Amino acid sequence: MDDFSDIEIKIFKEISSIYNSGDILKALERSKEFLNDYPASPLARYKVAVLHGDYSDSVELESHEKEQLKKIAKSGIKKLYDESNSANWPERFKVSVKNEYYWFFEMPEEQYELGIEQIEKGLKGEYSACVGASMIALKELKLGNDTKAEKMARISLDFFKKFEEYSPNWFNINFFAAQAEAVLGRYENSMITISKMFEKQGKPEDPDYIKEFKEKIELIKSYKK
Repeated sequence: MDDFSDIEIKIFKEISSIYNSGDILKALERSKEFLNDYPASPLARYKVAVLHGDYSDSVELESHEKEQLKKIAKSGIKKLYDESNSANWPERFKVSVKNEYYWFFEMPEEQYELGIEQIEKGLKGEYSACVGASMIALKELKLGNDTKAEKMARISLDFFKKFEEYSPNWFNINFFAAQAEAVLGRYENSMITISKMFEKQGKPEDPDYIKEFKEKIELIKSYKK
């Protein structure tokens, strides 16, 4: 991010810190302020797009609210992706944009490969690799390809462990590790991983979120039958 102004980077990091505390709505509102103050900033546009998407996962929202937030997120990240070869953008930021584009447009293979490419360059790509592999695992399980699903779930967990070595407090990756554990049939480990996600945020478990994730585990179990 070194080619952006110091103030942009400072605000970007501030918003990331708010997000990682678990207050996603506050982070979204701060990102809107960021964009209002710096309307041409790719960093501000990125935060606004991504946080609309992240907030769309909030369990308290109605389905139509979630869809509207996702629509805003996808529109914003696509515009950035279409500009992702900009010579003025640091390579690290280009990779972040591509990672989010692959996520929002449900392209787990591309997200996984993006992570692998970064790792092969000696850069930090474990997050993309973990998330992509976890989503591939779920996709293959739905298709009845249990062997490939379990292979990708193990790969996801390997990258989760490596990511935690240098970023142990980033909470949202735990969801994907927990999903991978569930694909492997390790349901207790899956719930422990979700509990640790709340520990990272320094807040108590959300009963509604726990209920929703347990329903996800039951759905994963149904794919394994």
